[in-house]
Amino acid sequence: MTAHKREVAEQALKAWQEGARTGDWLQLIGMLADDVTVTMPFGEKWRGTKHGRTEARELFRHAAEDLSIRLDQQPSSALMGDGAGSFAWELVGEGTVGGKPAHVPICLWFTVSDDGKVAAIREYVGDPPS
Repeated sequence: MTAHKREVAEQALKAWQEGARTGDWLQLIGMLADDVTVTMPFGEKWRGTKHGRTEARELFRHAAEDLSIRLDQQPSSALMGDGAGSFAWELVGEGTVGGKPAHVPICLWFTVSDDGKVAAIREYVGDPPS
């Protein structure tokens, strides 16, 4: 089961990378559990924890408006989580946030439920743009 969860988390990471680069978050949104939680550390419109697909969809709509970041295609490191379906990757993002240039070290943490849906996403940012 953990191998399948890791595959789902890796697909979610790729969907996140695509969404951050292009503004098209539909693939990631389609992977989310109905009761997903998404926690972001910065951004006036998306900071905090969002609960459920509707709030997550709104968060990603705002991200599509304000964010254009190319994340490393190959994360600098992959970190295993708790062994029960949580996985994290460290990446570096280059692009713009709110129209300002950004070089952003990021850690993305995905938790995958037993039914293969993304149950939680947490983003940690080393030096958030201001």
